[in-house]
Amino acid sequence: MPRALRSFLSIFFGLFLLGAGGFFTASSLWSPQQAPWYVFLAVYFSIFLAVFGATGCLHTILRYIFSSAIEILKNRRTITRQSFFLGVLAVTALIFQSYRLLNTYSAILLILTIAILEMYFLSSEQSE
Repeated sequence: MPRALRSFLSIFFGLFLLGAGGFFTASSLWSPQQAPWYVFLAVYFSIFLAVFGATGCLHTILRYIFSSAIEILKNRRTITRQSFFLGVLAVTALIFQSYRLLNTYSAILLILTIAILEMYFLSSEQSE
């Protein structure tokens, strides 16, 4: 595995560990019933970091197995963007669920919004 790829993978793994550690720290120190708003912000941000790091690691490893390392380094913006979108999707779904707004239709709309946004970015990359 090339050194640049290892550093790219270690950044994602570090973000995952930071997010998981932040989530477990915040959830063990404060009770959700008496927690102020900034605790919820910290919990959602740590969940975002954990999902972002985990999907980045998984995406990089799967691309390394099924394609070349050079292609991963060329497509690192795509990997980062897709990991960001999945992190935003997970946090948005959790926020909707906390307000009891997540049902089948809103979940489908969330997924379609992220998919359309990703298609826009992929088509704009192909035109360059």
